[in-house]
Parts: sequence; structure tokens; C-alpha cells
Amino acid sequence: LESNEKSNVFIAVSTTSTPTSGSDWHKYKIDFTHFPTEPLGTGAHFPDYEKIGVNDDALFVSGNYFPITAGTGVYAGLTAIEKAPLLSGGPANIVYSEFFEGFSVFPLNQYDSGGTQYLAETITSGVIRIHAVTDVLTSPVRDTFDLSVPAFDEPVTVPQLSMQQNADAVSGRIMTGVWRDGSAWIAHGVRDPAIGDGENVARWYEVATNDFPNANPTLVQSGNVDPGPDLYAWMPAIAVDGAGNMGIGFALGGPNIYFGAGYTGRLASDPLGQTKLPVQELAAGEGGYQIVSGSRNRWGDYTGLAVDPADDSTFWVFNEYATDSNRWNTRIGSFQIDPVSDTDFYEIAVNLNDNLDIEVFTPFDGANDVQNDLDALVELYDPDGMLVASNAGGPSQNP
Repeated sequence: LESNEKSNVFIAVSTTSTPTSGSDWHKYKIDFTHFPTEPLGTGAHFPDYEKIGVNDDALFVSGNYFPITAGTGVYAGLTAIEKAPLLSGGPANIVYSEFFEGFSVFPLNQYDSGGTQYLAETITSGVIRIHAVTDVLTSPVRDTFDLSVPAFDEPVTVPQLSMQQNADAVSGRIMTGVWRDGSAWIAHGVRDPAIGDGENVARWYEVATNDFPNANPTLVQSGNVDPGPDLYAWMPAIAVDGAGNMGIGFALGGPNIYFGAGYTGRLASDPLGQTKLPVQELAAGEGGYQIVSGSRNRWGDYTGLAVDPADDSTFWVFNEYATDSNRWNTRIGSFQIDPVSDTDFYEIAVNLNDNLDIEVFTPFDGANDVQNDLDALVELYDPDGMLVASNAGGPSQNP
């Protein structure tokens, strides 16, 4: 906010794939102030809870528009900035702006080529609205479709081990999404009435967009990340790798733990709607947390998950956790849903009746590291190729 009647959005575009300093960015300051007319509202408005999505043609910025000071009305806004000039430090050309009744319309990050930008919005229990903006550089048009999904309830505040105030779960708004191989993958924090325990889960969906608006989107699958009794998952971030495997990170809390973070995922070949259990712990909370904004003990509001372009199979997840000094810290970790096998062969000269002691070690498996898979599988063969010993499933192959 620059004044009572002006609000800016700052955007930075890196000049390299590995920016390491402030000079490695093209930086923009763009006036995003909006003055609505009825029925949307009156007075100068600013965008809150901004989200960014990118496709071949444009950078899309969405926000919930609130009055800066005096004024009325809360509504959704969507702005598109031409992509190509941004990559070279050229002008920030706004090619599309639209303001409409709505809230937290999430623009998906799009891996596939194509000019249609997809967005998702929670409407009510059992309904997700899919938006599509076509021809953004020439004659932009926004279409919507209300997709039926399994019922859900708004998330509740999350208890913690200490006697401090529950954490605000924000709402059941769509918080994350990508579009890849013709599917929109989206997620939000909800309560599932079919489970009935009143605890928050991270609900995710795969939606076939079917070249919408030329045909209507359809729900391929949906599922819940339910960490278990007395555990709450909320504030998710989702991504999909090049093989169609899904990763998902989330905040993790409950009456018997401090606020931390977890992650899990699914193979493309897994049964529809299922994710790997038990969930994995990215960061364990260290103490109680209470920093109240108004009447809410705010937590988040943001998490993240990205696929490493170097191999298109490693997920980088980041989230926050409570420290032992009533603060939050950020934890960054990486994982794979389907790790690439790495097989090495060694020839060992031994004598008859010799005893062999072979020790295996998994790097980065300490108390502060993301949990790895099992330690290396070791198999011992005789000169004729017959298996004579293995540690498969034994103590030396524990995580």
C-alpha cells in the first residue's frame, strides 16, 4: 500500500535459472489499485492473498480485492501480463484485467504448452469452479464450469500440544494447483464428513480439463491426506512429476504435537484416490506458538512444492514449523515418490570360510533431515552367479 488510494504489486523475473544475487532479476512495480463500481463496491481497493500462475503467453495474478480505507465490497480480480517482454526486462504489458464476484481464484502453474489458462475456486461444499481464460493476448474470454466433487466442510482451528491458542486454518479455499498432461491437480484443507472425526485433511483432486471451454471438465479422482487420529493436515501444496506421480506437502498439527510439516504422494499406478501412508515428517514442531492477529492465531498462509527441472522426478517441499521460542522457521526438503534405482557391482576376493562384514550407510539421514528410503540393498553372489546372502528386510536395511 503506497497511500490511501494506491496499491502496488511487485514482480521479479530472474535473468538466469540459478539467480544468486539481487542483480539477477528484472524487477517491476505495477499499480494494481482498482476502483470498482456497483455491484462490486466503491472506493479504492487493493489485492490481497495474491497468487501467480504462468503459461506460454502470460503471467496471471489473482487477488481478493478489499477497500484500502474507506469503501465497500470484496471481490475477485484477475490480471494478465504479457510473458515474453518480462523475460528480457521489457515493459510489463497488462493484456487482460477482470473483476468479478468470487474469492481466492487460484491460477494454476502450467507445464503443458497452450494459451488457455486454468484457475480453480472453492464455491461451496461439493463444488469447485473451474475457470478458463482463452486468447489472452488477442481477445481474452473467461469461461467457468462448476464441477461436482465429494462433499467437504470448512476446516477448523488446529489444536497444539501446548495450552496456547489453536492455529487458524484460514479456510477451505483452493491453495495450490498445477496443470500437466491435460489434468488440473488442485488441493485445499477441509474436513471430510465421510470420515467424521472432525479433523482437517488435505483434500486433493485430479480434473481432466478436456480442452475446456470446448468440452466440460471431468473429475478423474480425488482423495484425502489423513495423517491419522489426533493429527490435522491443512494448507497443502501439490505438484506432479514427469511420470504422473503426485507429491503433496502440508502443515501438520494436533493436540499431542507442536505445529510442524509433513508430505506424502502417490505413484501414477496407485489405485485412484490413494496416497502413501504413513505420511512423512518434513519438520517436527519444537514448541508452542501464539502470535495473534485480531482474534486469530495465524499460521501460514503459504506452503510450496516444486518439481526439480534437472530430473523431473524430485519434489522440493517447503513449509514452516514452530520453534521453541514462539517463532516459526522454514524447512526445505526434497523427496521422490519413485526413486530411480542405482545399482553398483563390486568384486571381492575371499578365501573359503572367510567372514565378511559389509556395512551400508544412507547419507543425510540424521535427526534434522527428511527421512530417506531403506538403506542400500546388498546381495552377495558366488563366482557362478548364485545368491548366497542378502540383507533384504533385515536390520541393516532399516530406514
